[in-house]
Amino acid sequence: MQAARKAVELRPLDEESVALLAVYLTQAGRPREAADLLDPYARASKPDLDLLTARGMALSALGRREEALATFARARETDRS
Repeated sequence: MQAARKAVELRPLDEESVALLAVYLTQAGRPREAADLLDPYARASKPDLDLLTARGMALSALGRREEALATFARARETDRS
């Protein structure tokens, strides 16, 4: 997790690095921290698919089912091209 945190420090606009750190945080039992990290990025007009998926996982782990489902639906609509 330290390497992922360092990557975000060095490149805070890199959504893939942010998403990876959030997944690590969620898996480490820290989904609140992951969701808080992801929220500003998720508000972007076109957030990254991985970022939205990581946010959905964090929200699900927090028991916020409806928000998680909405985030996963938004991820499905995201076009990587």
